[in-house]
Amino acid sequence: MKVAVFLIAFFMLASLANAKTDRNTIYKKYKTAKDTTKSDDDSDSEDDEDSPNSFEVSTTGGSNLIQQGKKLPTQQYYLAPSFTYSHSIGITAGIGAKYLPETGKKKAWDDVSLTAGYSHAFMEHLNIGLNYTYTKYYSETQVMASEPHTFAFTSSFDNKIITPSISASYYMGDTVKISDFIVVLGLSHNFTWKDNLTTGDEFTIPISASALLGTSNFYNNYVVKAQKNGKLKAKPGKIPKHGSTTVDADTNFGLTSIAFSGALSYTIKGFTLSPAASYSISTNNDSFVVADKPDFTLTLTYSF
Repeated sequence: MKVAVFLIAFFMLASLANAKTDRNTIYKKYKTAKDTTKSDDDSDSEDDEDSPNSFEVSTTGGSNLIQQGKKLPTQQYYLAPSFTYSHSIGITAGIGAKYLPETGKKKAWDDVSLTAGYSHAFMEHLNIGLNYTYTKYYSETQVMASEPHTFAFTSSFDNKIITPSISASYYMGDTVKISDFIVVLGLSHNFTWKDNLTTGDEFTIPISASALLGTSNFYNNYVVKAQKNGKLKAKPGKIPKHGSTTVDADTNFGLTSIAFSGALSYTIKGFTLSPAASYSISTNNDSFVVADKPDFTLTLTYSF
Protein backbone atom coordinates (compact mmCIF):
# COMPACT_ATOMS: atom_id res chain seq x y z
CA MET A 1 0.00 0.00 0.00
CA LYS A 2 2.91 2.36 0.78
CA VAL A 3 4.33 1.66 -2.67
CA ALA A 4 0.99 2.59 -4.28
CA VAL A 5 0.80 5.88 -2.37
CA PHE A 6 4.39 6.75 -3.28
CA LEU A 7 3.93 6.04 -6.99
CA ILE A 8 0.73 8.08 -7.22
CA ALA A 9 2.31 10.98 -5.31
CA PHE A 10 5.33 10.87 -7.63
CA PHE A 11 3.03 11.00 -10.66
CA MET A 12 1.25 14.06 -9.28
CA LEU A 13 4.52 15.94 -8.83
CA ALA A 14 5.78 14.98 -12.28
CA SER A 15 2.59 16.22 -13.90
CA LEU A 16 2.79 19.82 -12.61
CA ALA A 17 3.24 21.42 -16.01
CA ASN A 18 1.41 24.27 -17.72
CA ALA A 19 -0.50 22.30 -20.34
CA LYS A 20 -4.15 21.69 -21.03
CA THR A 21 -5.85 18.72 -19.45
CA ASP A 22 -8.54 16.44 -20.74
CA ARG A 23 -10.55 13.53 -19.36
CA ASN A 24 -9.43 9.94 -18.60
CA THR A 25 -12.86 8.33 -18.67
CA ILE A 26 -14.69 6.16 -21.16
CA TYR A 27 -16.64 9.17 -22.36
CA LYS A 28 -15.29 11.66 -24.92
CA LYS A 29 -16.23 15.24 -24.06
CA TYR A 30 -16.87 17.62 -26.89
CA LYS A 31 -16.07 21.22 -25.99
CA THR A 32 -16.44 24.39 -28.06
CA ALA A 33 -13.57 26.87 -27.80
CA LYS A 34 -14.55 30.25 -26.33
CA ASP A 35 -14.59 33.33 -28.54
CA THR A 36 -12.29 35.78 -26.74
CA THR A 37 -13.83 38.72 -28.57
CA LYS A 38 -17.18 38.26 -26.79
CA SER A 39 -18.23 40.16 -23.72
CA ASP A 40 -18.74 38.57 -20.32
CA ASP A 41 -22.51 38.43 -20.89
CA ASP A 42 -22.01 36.66 -24.21
CA SER A 43 -19.62 34.10 -22.69
CA ASP A 44 -22.18 33.21 -20.05
CA SER A 45 -24.75 32.36 -22.72
CA GLU A 46 -22.15 30.45 -24.70
CA ASP A 47 -21.43 28.14 -21.78
CA ASP A 48 -25.04 27.04 -21.88
CA GLU A 49 -24.85 25.92 -25.50
CA ASP A 50 -24.88 22.20 -26.15
CA SER A 51 -22.05 20.36 -27.85
CA PRO A 52 -22.73 19.22 -31.41
CA ASN A 53 -24.01 15.75 -32.22
CA SER A 54 -21.28 13.36 -33.30
CA PHE A 55 -20.66 9.84 -34.54
CA GLU A 56 -17.41 8.04 -33.83
CA VAL A 57 -15.91 4.97 -35.52
CA SER A 58 -12.93 3.46 -33.73
CA THR A 59 -10.70 0.39 -34.02
CA THR A 60 -8.19 -0.71 -31.38
CA GLY A 61 -5.56 -3.42 -31.66
CA GLY A 62 -3.92 -4.67 -28.46
CA SER A 63 -1.24 -7.04 -27.22
CA ASN A 64 -3.31 -8.58 -24.41
CA LEU A 65 -6.78 -8.29 -22.92
CA ILE A 66 -7.02 -6.59 -19.54
CA GLN A 67 -10.30 -6.76 -17.65
CA GLN A 68 -10.50 -4.98 -14.29
CA GLY A 69 -6.75 -5.24 -13.82
CA LYS A 70 -6.72 -8.96 -14.65
CA LYS A 71 -4.93 -10.35 -17.69
CA LEU A 72 -5.29 -13.72 -19.31
CA PRO A 73 -2.58 -16.26 -18.38
CA THR A 74 -1.27 -16.13 -21.96
CA GLN A 75 -0.93 -13.16 -24.29
CA GLN A 76 -4.16 -12.70 -26.25
CA TYR A 77 -3.91 -10.35 -29.21
CA TYR A 78 -7.17 -8.72 -30.22
CA LEU A 79 -8.83 -6.24 -32.55
CA ALA A 80 -11.72 -4.19 -31.13
CA PRO A 81 -13.94 -2.11 -33.43
CA SER A 82 -16.59 0.17 -31.91
CA PHE A 83 -19.26 2.63 -33.00
CA THR A 84 -20.51 5.45 -30.74
CA TYR A 85 -23.16 8.13 -31.21
CA SER A 86 -23.23 11.18 -28.93
CA HIS A 87 -26.19 13.58 -28.84
CA SER A 88 -25.84 17.22 -27.87
CA ILE A 89 -27.97 16.78 -24.73
CA GLY A 90 -25.43 14.29 -23.32
CA ILE A 91 -26.93 10.94 -24.35
CA THR A 92 -24.55 8.35 -25.80
CA ALA A 93 -25.09 4.93 -27.35
CA GLY A 94 -22.55 2.49 -28.68
CA ILE A 95 -21.78 -1.02 -29.86
CA GLY A 96 -18.45 -2.83 -29.83
CA ALA A 97 -16.84 -6.25 -30.12
CA LYS A 98 -13.46 -7.98 -30.04
CA TYR A 99 -11.84 -10.21 -32.62
CA LEU A 100 -9.58 -12.83 -31.00
CA PRO A 101 -7.49 -14.59 -33.68
CA GLU A 102 -5.60 -16.79 -31.19
CA THR A 103 -8.61 -18.67 -29.83
CA GLY A 104 -8.36 -21.42 -32.44
CA LYS A 105 -12.12 -21.44 -32.86
CA LYS A 106 -14.17 -20.90 -35.98
CA LYS A 107 -15.96 -18.01 -34.31
CA ALA A 108 -13.22 -15.66 -33.15
CA TRP A 109 -15.58 -12.76 -32.36
CA ASP A 110 -16.31 -12.22 -28.66
CA ASP A 111 -17.20 -9.50 -26.13
CA VAL A 112 -20.07 -8.00 -28.13
CA SER A 113 -21.21 -5.03 -26.05
CA LEU A 114 -24.13 -2.58 -26.11
CA THR A 115 -23.82 0.65 -24.11
CA ALA A 116 -26.20 3.49 -23.29
CA GLY A 117 -25.38 6.44 -21.06
CA TYR A 118 -25.74 10.07 -20.13
CA SER A 119 -23.09 12.63 -19.20
CA HIS A 120 -23.22 16.29 -18.19
CA ALA A 121 -20.68 19.03 -17.45
CA PHE A 122 -21.19 21.32 -14.47
CA MET A 123 -19.42 24.68 -14.18
CA GLU A 124 -17.20 23.73 -17.14
CA HIS A 125 -14.95 21.56 -14.95
CA LEU A 126 -17.00 18.90 -13.19
CA ASN A 127 -18.10 16.07 -15.50
CA ILE A 128 -20.49 13.35 -14.36
CA GLY A 129 -21.77 10.34 -16.28
CA LEU A 130 -24.02 7.31 -15.83
CA ASN A 131 -24.12 4.33 -18.16
CA TYR A 132 -25.21 0.73 -18.56
CA THR A 133 -23.41 -1.90 -20.64
CA TYR A 134 -24.47 -5.40 -21.59
CA THR A 135 -21.71 -7.65 -22.90
CA LYS A 136 -22.32 -10.95 -24.64
CA TYR A 137 -19.47 -13.39 -24.04
CA TYR A 138 -19.32 -16.39 -26.37
CA SER A 139 -16.57 -18.21 -24.50
CA GLU A 140 -15.28 -18.61 -20.95
CA THR A 141 -11.80 -17.44 -21.98
CA GLN A 142 -12.74 -13.91 -20.91
CA VAL A 143 -12.08 -13.03 -17.29
CA MET A 144 -15.32 -11.06 -16.97
CA ALA A 145 -17.53 -13.65 -18.70
CA SER A 146 -19.54 -14.37 -15.52
CA GLU A 147 -20.76 -10.76 -15.20
CA PRO A 148 -22.31 -9.42 -18.42
CA HIS A 149 -24.22 -6.48 -16.82
CA THR A 150 -22.38 -3.29 -15.83
CA PHE A 151 -23.83 -0.21 -14.13
CA ALA A 152 -21.31 2.62 -13.88
CA PHE A 153 -20.94 6.11 -12.44
CA THR A 154 -18.04 8.29 -13.60
CA SER A 155 -16.83 11.74 -12.60
CA SER A 156 -13.81 13.94 -13.28
CA PHE A 157 -12.72 17.50 -12.51
CA ASP A 158 -10.76 19.26 -15.26
CA ASN A 159 -8.08 21.81 -14.48
CA LYS A 160 -4.79 23.01 -16.00
CA ILE A 161 -2.51 21.00 -13.74
CA ILE A 162 -4.01 17.56 -13.16
CA THR A 163 -7.40 15.92 -13.61
CA PRO A 164 -8.62 13.65 -10.80
CA SER A 165 -11.33 11.14 -11.62
CA ILE A 166 -13.36 8.50 -9.85
CA SER A 167 -15.62 5.79 -11.20
CA ALA A 168 -17.77 3.25 -9.41
CA SER A 169 -19.11 0.18 -11.21
CA TYR A 170 -21.41 -2.65 -10.20
CA TYR A 171 -20.97 -5.86 -12.21
CA MET A 172 -23.74 -8.44 -12.14
CA GLY A 173 -24.23 -11.92 -13.53
CA ASP A 174 -27.39 -13.14 -15.21
CA THR A 175 -28.26 -15.26 -12.19
CA VAL A 176 -27.11 -12.53 -9.73
CA LYS A 177 -25.02 -15.17 -7.95
CA ILE A 178 -21.86 -13.47 -9.17
CA SER A 179 -21.48 -9.73 -8.56
CA ASP A 180 -18.67 -7.27 -7.92
CA PHE A 181 -18.31 -3.65 -6.87
CA ILE A 182 -15.24 -1.86 -8.24
CA VAL A 183 -13.93 1.68 -7.74
CA VAL A 184 -11.19 3.26 -9.88
CA LEU A 185 -9.31 6.36 -8.68
CA GLY A 186 -7.41 8.13 -11.43
CA LEU A 187 -5.07 11.05 -12.09
CA SER A 188 -4.43 12.28 -15.63
CA HIS A 189 -2.73 15.08 -17.51
CA ASN A 190 -2.64 16.02 -21.20
CA PHE A 191 0.21 17.80 -22.94
CA THR A 192 -1.25 19.44 -26.06
CA TRP A 193 0.28 21.21 -29.06
CA LYS A 194 -1.91 22.65 -31.82
CA ASP A 195 -1.22 23.69 -35.44
CA ASN A 196 1.97 21.68 -35.78
CA LEU A 197 2.34 20.15 -39.24
CA THR A 198 -0.64 22.02 -40.65
CA THR A 199 -3.42 24.32 -39.49
CA GLY A 200 -5.99 22.52 -37.37
CA ASP A 201 -3.95 19.47 -36.39
CA GLU A 202 -3.13 18.53 -32.80
CA PHE A 203 -0.54 16.49 -30.94
CA THR A 204 -1.54 15.18 -27.51
CA ILE A 205 0.41 13.18 -24.94
CA PRO A 206 -1.99 11.92 -22.26
CA ILE A 207 -0.48 10.27 -19.18
CA SER A 208 -2.40 8.70 -16.32
CA ALA A 209 -2.14 6.68 -13.14
CA SER A 210 -4.98 4.76 -11.53
CA ALA A 211 -5.68 2.59 -8.53
CA LEU A 212 -8.34 -0.13 -8.75
CA LEU A 213 -10.17 -1.19 -5.60
CA GLY A 214 -12.93 -3.74 -5.37
CA THR A 215 -13.97 -7.34 -4.97
CA SER A 216 -12.77 -10.15 -7.26
CA ASN A 217 -15.59 -12.70 -7.34
CA PHE A 218 -15.52 -12.64 -11.16
CA TYR A 219 -11.87 -13.67 -11.13
CA ASN A 220 -12.38 -16.52 -8.65
CA ASN A 221 -15.18 -17.82 -10.85
CA TYR A 222 -12.92 -17.59 -13.92
CA VAL A 223 -10.12 -19.51 -12.18
CA VAL A 224 -12.44 -22.27 -10.99
CA LYS A 225 -13.96 -22.76 -14.45
CA ALA A 226 -10.60 -22.58 -16.18
CA GLN A 227 -9.11 -25.22 -13.88
CA LYS A 228 -12.16 -27.45 -14.29
CA ASN A 229 -11.82 -27.26 -18.08
CA GLY A 230 -8.09 -27.86 -17.95
CA LYS A 231 -7.21 -24.40 -19.26
CA LEU A 232 -5.08 -23.57 -16.25
CA LYS A 233 -2.51 -25.98 -14.84
CA ALA A 234 -2.56 -24.72 -11.28
CA LYS A 235 -0.69 -26.36 -8.44
CA PRO A 236 -2.32 -26.86 -5.04
CA GLY A 237 -2.13 -23.72 -2.92
CA LYS A 238 -1.74 -21.44 -5.94
CA ILE A 239 -5.33 -20.18 -5.90
CA PRO A 240 -5.63 -16.40 -5.32
CA LYS A 241 -5.12 -15.61 -1.65
CA HIS A 242 -7.55 -12.72 -1.45
CA GLY A 243 -10.72 -14.81 -1.21
CA SER A 244 -12.51 -18.12 -1.65
CA THR A 245 -12.52 -20.02 -4.95
CA THR A 246 -16.14 -21.07 -4.71
CA VAL A 247 -18.68 -19.34 -6.89
CA ASP A 248 -21.07 -18.39 -4.09
CA ALA A 249 -18.45 -16.95 -1.73
CA ASP A 250 -17.67 -13.23 -1.64
CA THR A 251 -14.16 -11.83 -1.76
CA ASN A 252 -13.02 -8.89 0.31
CA PHE A 253 -13.05 -5.30 -0.94
CA GLY A 254 -9.54 -3.90 -1.27
CA LEU A 255 -6.78 -2.59 -3.52
CA THR A 256 -6.30 -5.06 -6.39
CA SER A 257 -4.05 -3.29 -8.91
CA ILE A 258 -2.26 -0.10 -9.91
CA ALA A 259 -1.88 0.95 -13.55
CA PHE A 260 0.16 3.53 -15.45
CA SER A 261 -0.43 4.51 -19.06
CA GLY A 262 0.75 6.94 -21.70
CA ALA A 263 -0.04 7.64 -25.33
CA LEU A 264 0.90 9.81 -28.30
CA SER A 265 -2.14 11.02 -30.23
CA TYR A 266 -2.26 12.92 -33.49
CA THR A 267 -5.54 14.41 -34.74
CA ILE A 268 -6.26 15.91 -38.14
CA LYS A 269 -9.57 16.45 -39.95
CA GLY A 270 -11.52 14.14 -37.65
CA PHE A 271 -8.98 11.31 -37.70
CA THR A 272 -7.01 10.41 -34.57
CA LEU A 273 -4.16 7.89 -34.39
CA SER A 274 -3.14 6.88 -30.87
CA PRO A 275 -0.40 4.38 -30.02
CA ALA A 276 -0.40 3.73 -26.26
CA ALA A 277 1.32 1.66 -23.60
CA SER A 278 0.19 0.59 -20.12
CA TYR A 279 1.71 -1.26 -17.20
CA SER A 280 -0.30 -2.98 -14.47
CA ILE A 281 0.91 -3.98 -11.03
CA SER A 282 -1.16 -6.57 -9.18
CA THR A 283 -1.31 -6.03 -5.42
CA ASN A 284 -3.09 -9.20 -4.31
CA ASN A 285 -0.62 -11.90 -5.44
CA ASP A 286 -2.89 -13.54 -7.99
CA SER A 287 -0.95 -16.43 -9.43
CA PHE A 288 -2.45 -16.20 -12.92
CA VAL A 289 -2.02 -12.47 -13.48
CA VAL A 290 0.76 -11.62 -15.93
CA ALA A 291 2.13 -8.19 -15.01
CA ASP A 292 5.83 -8.39 -15.77
CA LYS A 293 5.76 -6.43 -19.02
CA PRO A 294 3.77 -3.57 -20.54
CA ASP A 295 0.81 -3.92 -22.88
CA PHE A 296 0.42 -1.96 -26.10
CA THR A 297 -2.54 -0.70 -28.10
CA LEU A 298 -3.00 1.17 -31.37
CA THR A 299 -6.27 3.04 -31.91
CA LEU A 300 -7.60 4.70 -35.06
CA THR A 301 -10.68 6.90 -34.63
CA TYR A 302 -12.78 8.96 -37.00
CA SER A 303 -15.30 11.45 -35.60
CA PHE A 304 -17.87 13.38 -37.60
